[in-house]
Amino acid sequence: MQGLTKILVIEDDEKFRHDLGVILEFIGEQYLLCSTTELNDTHWKQAEGACYLGNIHTPQRLSQVIDNLTINNHIPVIALAKHKAELAGLPNFVGELELPLNYPQLSDALRHCQEFSGKRAFNIPQLSRKIRYFAAWLAEVKPLLMSVI
Repeated sequence: MQGLTKILVIEDDEKFRHDLGVILEFIGEQYLLCSTTELNDTHWKQAEGACYLGNIHTPQRLSQVIDNLTINNHIPVIALAKHKAELAGLPNFVGELELPLNYPQLSDALRHCQEFSGKRAFNIPQLSRKIRYFAAWLAEVKPLLMSVI
């Protein structure tokens, strides 16, 4: 569908986690499923495309996940609407999902994740190109400036 490399699905509800895995498999997305008790550094390193934040049972675990999302701010985050207030301050929070989850809603959310990742990757070459142009312009103008001074 959107071609994201890995989607980290953090969901404490086992049935919903399984169902979301089936949906992501069906639409052709690569994903990692885990609960907050299973979550570790390896999961964060493997998540490149997006992070889906689902049902989290305790506030302490939600706080730990948000701390990790703050550190890993290159990973776009989509979450259930009930987490909107907690995630509002994160620059990588790109969208919320309402239950029951449906295909158009999930597709739009994953597209927003891809746009977030693309914007971050796009600015670096554009900036380096501007620097090269500025350096070339400066090389041309420097002799003129030196003759005036």
